[in-house]
Amino acid sequence: MKKACRKLGIEEKVVFTGFLDRERRLELVAKARLMLYPSYIDAFPYAVLESLYLGTPVVGYRIPALDIYYGKHPSVKLVDEGNISAFTVEALNMLKKPDEFVEPPKIRSWREIMDEEVSLIEKTIGKLSGH
Repeated sequence: MKKACRKLGIEEKVVFTGFLDRERRLELVAKARLMLYPSYIDAFPYAVLESLYLGTPVVGYRIPALDIYYGKHPSVKLVDEGNISAFTVEALNMLKKPDEFVEPPKIRSWREIMDEEVSLIEKTIGKLSGH
């Protein structure tokens, strides 16, 4: 990513932070115009969720977790894994757009999640017991 930024002449506009404490990270994300999320592995990407709630759009790789949870979100753009050119182009396209309202993602309540889990367990038990 750093090499691509240097090639495009935007390295002074991109922040590679490494570890930051939570408060500083949230402040930085809230001020950003875009978050790049070049992760290859994730289970539930909280950083993407936080970014969207802070009003910052995201570009990431089309990994299962991002595709499942955010693939249809208008402020999340996904490209094929490892395709740095597409990643860069999508990021630049998003930055060219005027600032838009970023809609927070719709998240199910704990009750809805637990009801679904209980239902899945009941179905599995029913299948195992032959009912």
